[in-house]
Amino acid sequence: MLKLLNKNMRIIVLTAMCTVVTACSSTSKDMSDEQAALKAKNEQALAESGYKCRSVKLTGSHIATRVCDTRRQRQDREQDAQKMISDVVNGAPPPQSK
Repeated sequence: MLKLLNKNMRIIVLTAMCTVVTACSSTSKDMSDEQAALKAKNEQALAESGYKCRSVKLTGSHIATRVCDTRRQRQDREQDAQKMISDVVNGAPPPQSK
């Protein structure tokens, strides 16, 4: 029984490896002119919007998470934080969840 199981496992692993190798070799690394133009257009749009990614360690975790946002999203977050600070200083009650 153990020999049969080992033989089946070998066949499964070998099949998986062949599939991975075949899939990797079949992908085209060359982009068409249309794809290259679209990629350049997307990169320009991201650059204009101030799109940036960074690694952030969330509270309670040692694993960094990738966070991507636009310049506008960062500004909105900063304004919200400033408003929260001013509300605390001025004694306004915190917002209630619904």
